Amino acid sequence: MITDDAGLTRLAPEWQALAEDCPTATVFQTWVWNAAWWRHYGRAPGRRLCVLAWRDAPGGPLTGLAPLMTGWWYATPLRRLTFLGVGASDYHDLLARPGREDAVASAFHDWL
Repeated sequence: MITDDAGLTRLAPEWQALAEDCPTATVFQTWVWNAAWWRHYGRAPGRRLCVLAWRDAPGGPLTGLAPLMTGWWYATPLRRLTFLGVGASDYHDLLARPGREDAVASAFHDWL
C-alpha cells in the first residue's frame, strides 16, 4: 500500500507500464493523471493516499493497481475510501494485467 508522495513517485514507471498493457484503461487510470490530481486537489486536510499495488510474487512485476485514497465523508466523523480523482475523473477502475483481472479483483476484495 502506497501512502505517501515518495511512494507514489517510485511507482510511476510500473504504473504507466501497467496502464499501457491494460486494454480497458483510459487516461483517468494513468499515473500522470492521478499524480497530477493528487498534487493539485488530493492533499486536502483529512485525505490520505491508499494506493494498492499487487504483485503475483514478491519483487515481481506489478500485476494490479487500485488508485485509492481515504477522506472524511463531508462534515461527518465518517471516513470513506474512494478512487483518486473523484469529482474530476470521468472513469474510475482497477488496473490489471490481461488475464489476471479476476485474481487482482479478488486480492483487492480480500484486502477490503
